[in-house]
Amino acid sequence: AEHLAPRGRAGVIVPEGIIFQSQTAHTQLRKMLVEKHLAAVISLPAGVFQPYSGVKTSILILDNNLARRTDTIAFFKVETDGFDLGAQRRPIERNDLPAVDGELRDYLRRARAGEPLDDYAPAYGLIVEKARIAASGDYNLSAERYREARRVESAYPMVTIGEVAKVRMGETLLKGNMTGFGKPVFSADSSDEPWAHTESTRLSFGKDSLVIGARGTIGSVKFPNIDEFTCTQTTIAVTVDTAKVIPAYLNQLLTHFDFRSITEGVGIPMITVANINKIAIPLPSMEAQMAIVEEIEGYQHVLDGARAVVEGWRPRIAVDPSWPTARLGDVCESIQNGCSVRQSDMEGQFKVTRIQTIAEGVVNLDKTKWTNDKVPQQRIMENGDILFSHINSIQHLAKTAIFTGSSVPVIHGINLIRFRPAQTTVLPDFLHLYMKQEPFVEHALTFAQRAVNQASIKLSDIRTFPIPLPPMEVQRAIVEELEGERSLVGANRELMERMASRIAGAVGRAWGSGAG
Repeated sequence: AEHLAPRGRAGVIVPEGIIFQSQTAHTQLRKMLVEKHLAAVISLPAGVFQPYSGVKTSILILDNNLARRTDTIAFFKVETDGFDLGAQRRPIERNDLPAVDGELRDYLRRARAGEPLDDYAPAYGLIVEKARIAASGDYNLSAERYREARRVESAYPMVTIGEVAKVRMGETLLKGNMTGFGKPVFSADSSDEPWAHTESTRLSFGKDSLVIGARGTIGSVKFPNIDEFTCTQTTIAVTVDTAKVIPAYLNQLLTHFDFRSITEGVGIPMITVANINKIAIPLPSMEAQMAIVEEIEGYQHVLDGARAVVEGWRPRIAVDPSWPTARLGDVCESIQNGCSVRQSDMEGQFKVTRIQTIAEGVVNLDKTKWTNDKVPQQRIMENGDILFSHINSIQHLAKTAIFTGSSVPVIHGINLIRFRPAQTTVLPDFLHLYMKQEPFVEHALTFAQRAVNQASIKLSDIRTFPIPLPPMEVQRAIVEELEGERSLVGANRELMERMASRIAGAVGRAWGSGAG
């Protein structure tokens, strides 16, 4: 709520079972919210609070003044928050929160200014008139209730999955093991690997079967493509009639299928066998199915190779033992703690960096605040300054980012240390690249003082960190080489996006325009 709610407004996190089920006892509460208080609803994915709770949850943005002046409510949907939805909550690339945050703020700005919203269509949201919400009498706060159905215009005949496959719930296992002994077991988590193995099983599936997450990671689709496996009670197994459907073809369709239409509007969302049986899919000839699969697999091979480059690349400096070393404090003109100023979302004289500003390893000026406080000139950041996270959760401690300039003056806020390299001794880019090396980060973490939910490194300790100092021409050559590698990694990142777009295009051609 702190991330998404505008400053000075209320954000309330609410389990959807409280407000989304059409129970008579809650109708008056929903009616009051819609008419007098509610500005927006942000639906979070089930499992966002794992491992503590898998309950489907939403954030309600309350603004009494706006609610009384406008006749619309905005609904936004977060599919992922930068972590998978399993119990371990492992980091992943996609994160809808920043985009939803931006669209929410844009909607609130437009609504408060009285701008027309007839043609406003946020990518992650839906604007609904209050009269439409009130029409049913139950004041349902599920966006899918109001989303227009999309027509499927596939060139191929449409069939339901129930017509071409046997759909069954997974089984409740008596016991499982992580030793790799026994039949592989797949669960609803986001991993493509088996969750466990078992010798005690009622069900058995093979290369003709897919696994769909029914609870937990809703709609996750796995295609084990192995001779024998089973799956847990949090999943649904789809065993296809291979005379009608190629399993790999159905896997591609369902991997890109939007499961929101069959999971919205319930307190604890889940997918049922009946839900899956009713899904309509395009059914081309077996030859056409194979052609679609081969096209997509070709794109996927390229995408996987590019991803391996992007995820595997790290800027590595081979340190020559003959290079002299110096303390970090001795190679910087100044090292300063963050500046404590009053901060606001309203545009002001200075931008103020925060921990979030360098969370992704670069200075992201879209994740700053503003201040009009007076600050001395030496607090203004300069090109080549390096920011260092010295108070953070342990996994984000010692993150760094280099500042490359801004059209607006920027000062650095608390919980960040600013290094200003002495450029006659060390190139800022070289120092920054070295501070990203694993040996430097590991050394920094040995000085971490841990507390509940966060850790810190003292400035006096940071000043002592050793820095190698090769000749300036060597530093320059290292920077040029690593920046060349970085540009190649960037090209692979772009290639990933293109291949993903081509895969989506191939699947879209099967579904037809407006489908999927």
